[in-house]
Amino acid sequence: MAAALVVVGTPIGNDEDWTPRALRELAEADVVAAEDTRVARGRLARVGVTAKRFLSLHDHNERQRLAQVLGLVRAGQRVALVSDAGMPLVSDPGYRVVRAAVEEGLEVDVVPGPTAMTSALVLSGLPSDRFAFVGFPPRSSGRRLRWLTERSADTATWIMYESPHRLVATLGDLDKAVGARACAVVFSITKPWQRVRRGTPSELLVHFEADPEDVKGELTLLVAGAPEVEATLDRRATTLIDALVDGGVSASTVRDAVAAALDLPRRAVYQYALTSAERADQRTDDE
Repeated sequence: MAAALVVVGTPIGNDEDWTPRALRELAEADVVAAEDTRVARGRLARVGVTAKRFLSLHDHNERQRLAQVLGLVRAGQRVALVSDAGMPLVSDPGYRVVRAAVEEGLEVDVVPGPTAMTSALVLSGLPSDRFAFVGFPPRSSGRRLRWLTERSADTATWIMYESPHRLVATLGDLDKAVGARACAVVFSITKPWQRVRRGTPSELLVHFEADPEDVKGELTLLVAGAPEVEATLDRRATTLIDALVDGGVSASTVRDAVAAALDLPRRAVYQYALTSAERADQRTDDE
C-alpha cells in the first residue's frame, strides 16, 4: 500500500459497525497510531484483526510524536490514525499531525466512520438542515454560562459533548442562556442501553435531578437553534420581552416599549412577543 497518513473512523460502541475497509486498513498498515494502544489492541482483537505495530498518539504527546509520524510516512510507511472511538480529530487527538502532514505535502487519506454528533442529530428530532458542532463546554460555571449565552442567538441546531457528572450543572446554565428551547440528550449511541431524553433545559434538569441513575455513559447534548426573529435580539431583550408577556402586557405594547428602550427593530420585537405569548399559552394549556 502507498505511503500515507490515513485517518480511520472506528465504531462508537457497536462492533457490528466496523467497515470492511477500516479493518483492512488497520490490518495492512505498517503502524497504527492510537489514542490508547491498549484500547485499540483490544478492540481489534475482538474482531480478529492483528496490527503490525502500535504507536501511542494522544492529547499529551501529539506534539512530541509529530516528527516521528511524519518521518514514518516520509520513509514510505502507511500510518493509520485512530482514536478510542469514532472519528479522530472530532474532539479527539489528531489535528496537529494531520495539519503538519498537509503542510509538508504528504499523502493524507480518510476511512469514513461513525461520529456521535451526527448520529445524535438524527436521533434528536431537532432540525438537521443546519447544525454546528461546538465541542465541550467550559468546566467552570461562570465561563460555561457566558459560552452558552454567546451561542444562544445561533439559528442552527448546535451539538456539544459533555461529561455525565457535569450534565445537571450544564442544563442549569443552559436554561439561563436559552430559556424554553427544545433540547435533547443522547446517551451511549449504538450500545444496548442507548437512549434519548428530549425536552426544554428546565424539563431535562428536573428529570435528571429526580433520576440521577438515568445519566449513564457517553452523552451528546443538542440545542435547537434560535428562531430567526430571536436571532436579531440579544438575551437581555428576550428576557425582558418574556417577563412583560408573562405579566400580561400585550404584544403591541411590548413592541413599542422594548423597541424604544433598547433601540431595536419594532418588527423583530413584535414577532418575538407574539412567539413568547404562544409559548405562554401552550404552558397554560399543558397545566
